Amino acid sequence: MVNRDSLIYCLIPNLEVGGAETQLLRILPHFRDKFEVRLLAQKKGLLVDDALNTGLYQSHFAKTKIGFAVSLLTRIIISRIYKRRIVIIEAYLPSMIFISALVKLILRGKVRVIANRRSQLFYRGRSMFRDTLDVWSSKHVDFTICNSPSIARELVDKEEVKQSKLSVIPNAFFRYSAAPGGSRKKGEARIIVVSNHHRYKRVNDILRALAILKSKGQNPEVLLFGKGEDTSSLENTTKLLGLTNVHFRGVVKNPWFEFCSNDIFVHASETEGFSNAVLEAMGNSLACVLSNIESNRFVAGDCALYFEVGDYEELSKKLLELLNSPQERLRLGLCSLERVEKEFSVEKLVQKRVEIYNTIISSVG
Repeated sequence: MVNRDSLIYCLIPNLEVGGAETQLLRILPHFRDKFEVRLLAQKKGLLVDDALNTGLYQSHFAKTKIGFAVSLLTRIIISRIYKRRIVIIEAYLPSMIFISALVKLILRGKVRVIANRRSQLFYRGRSMFRDTLDVWSSKHVDFTICNSPSIARELVDKEEVKQSKLSVIPNAFFRYSAAPGGSRKKGEARIIVVSNHHRYKRVNDILRALAILKSKGQNPEVLLFGKGEDTSSLENTTKLLGLTNVHFRGVVKNPWFEFCSNDIFVHASETEGFSNAVLEAMGNSLACVLSNIESNRFVAGDCALYFEVGDYEELSKKLLELLNSPQERLRLGLCSLERVEKEFSVEKLVQKRVEIYNTIISSVG
């Protein structure tokens, strides 16, 4: 039964395709029989269009941050006029958390703010002004959700969030109609990389590892999905290294379907909040070779091969091991699938969010 005494606004980041939007729009349908949920997005993107097409929830759009704030404030005021018991605002980016905190301060009363700190590690230090606003916003947040222990620890260590007002809810894996991974071409193994092309993603290390493999007579087909400020540089490096079997595919609407036609997934990032790409690869039974960072180990556990950040020679050895061993690829793939279904199921993670919403609603007098 839907709780009509409360209204939840989810503020979607100004990105067309991203981890936060992907997770949010997949999760929301599971709440439709429990809460009334509305989306407020700053930009219409592919994933948002998909959400609208389902007809499961109302959506609204605002093109600027000022319009975003005014739209949110107006809609909450209207909701209060209709005697809503409580309005919960769940916001993702620092700017949206700030807007939510400001709206709460203006309206006071029964408005609560949830900060979804999925990218906490990447927004600090850009400017003193932004950091000051972020710290101010944190003081007016009622509860914080993050999807990685590393982000949670940073928030607690800096005394920005109390442990009792913080919950780690990792992203959920969603099963699609496409079949899980397996052998694509007899005698061959294909590698897939799904990553934004930013410096900290260290895609260049993957190219260097592939060059070492080529020097040893191994020239596997590699598909690179993603784009960013380093795309041109990576394409040039590929040409200089003579990696003729590396193909840049850009950004696709549903990259998770691409996992099904590949065998090995590589992720070389030096820092992450939570990698959806790793989760999707594991859920499709791919053998994963990952950089040895906390967030990757949080997702993959013992179901992947690891190499130290920046050590592309070690990465090449791990890749060579998997290219030469279909049995090891199969073992890691099955281990990954079992872990994902046990630790990252939709039902398990949706229930955690429902408990948070209910706790906030029941705490308001």
